Amino acid sequence: MKKYTYSGKNQQGTLKWQLAGYLAFIGMSPVFLLTLISIFLVPLSPYPETSWNNIRFSLLCWSVLLFFLGFTGCSFFINYFPSIWTDDDAIYISYFIIFRIKIPWNRIIDIVSVKSLPKMVLVRARRITPWHTHYSIYYLRSLKPGFLINESIDNFDELIQVIRKNVNNKQ
Repeated sequence: MKKYTYSGKNQQGTLKWQLAGYLAFIGMSPVFLLTLISIFLVPLSPYPETSWNNIRFSLLCWSVLLFFLGFTGCSFFINYFPSIWTDDDAIYISYFIIFRIKIPWNRIIDIVSVKSLPKMVLVRARRITPWHTHYSIYYLRSLKPGFLINESIDNFDELIQVIRKNVNNKQ
């Protein structure tokens, strides 16, 4: 299994993106928790019970929605530049820094250059995770999930050749 990762200054840049995502998530978590606590610990309302239940339910819905949107936005940065491993059967990418997902070669659709970022390519697949759909939506206006590879990854040209060769052979 061959590993492709960012090193040196490029690794520092990658870690900055991931750290920004985690810090944003940690920063918004107390807001979510305080909202939940306020829903259940607020003193009794002078309004009839049904009105208070409606307000409580609305606050709960808003806090869950904001938490989901915040988590989605943070995951965009956390998974921005994954480490990549390849073997004969599949390509593996890291997500949320500590997890790794296997994507068989027959699930890889294509490699697309990102026009707005000339030093990047987007590898689209049939299934990865719901969080990886954000990159395709943002950069290509597509609903197929994908992951970004920056040219600053070690052995970028070799990695792209391996992906293209395996995608062409398995389809």
